[in-house]
Amino acid sequence: MFFPTYDVQFEKSTFDESIIVTGDIKNDSSRDYSLAMFRIFLYAKSRLLGSGMFKVYDFKKDLTKPFRVYVLVDEGVRLSTVSRYEVVSEGGY
Repeated sequence: MFFPTYDVQFEKSTFDESIIVTGDIKNDSSRDYSLAMFRIFLYAKSRLLGSGMFKVYDFKKDLTKPFRVYVLVDEGVRLSTVSRYEVVSEGGY
């Protein structure tokens, strides 16, 4: 994996039906990025709960940066139903 994540935490938003995901992401690729875009998917076992996008600016190789993203989920979804997540690179330059 070129962009591993660490210390990922979930909290319920107090404003709407979303889950706030925070953590750190590392650039283990061989290049620097002015901007890198990622999509995070939240799952309850194999069922997709929702997804969100986040950007990381000035993301040089070997650098670890924090991220924060809001993932909109259906009403009534509890944090305890999140069983796994996946972060996918959407591109960058």
